[in-house]
Amino acid sequence: METSPHFIVSDDDGAIYKFDGRLTATDTVGYVAGYYKYWGNNVDRIDFLGTDNHPRDCNNSLYHEYSQGGKIYKSDGAVVDDNTSLI
Repeated sequence: METSPHFIVSDDDGAIYKFDGRLTATDTVGYVAGYYKYWGNNVDRIDFLGTDNHPRDCNNSLYHEYSQGGKIYKSDGAVVDDNTSLI
C-alpha cells in the first residue's frame, strides 16, 4: 500500500495543505500498487482511472470512479464513499 495514491486538500486557496487520506488500498505486488490517471473539470469533479498492479505482475482490470460534491462514485453513479473532502 506504500504506492497507493493519497490526497491532500487546501481550505485556503493553496496557502496551507493537509493530508486527507488514501484514495485506494491496493497491495503492492512487485514494485507498484497499480497505475493511476486523473482528470478534473476545474469546477466540481475529479475522475480517476486505475489498474490493479503492473501488467507483468498480474492480470489487470481497469477501474474508473469520480469525486463530486464530497462523495466518490462508481462510473454508474453508485456511491462508494459519501464522506470525503475531495471535490
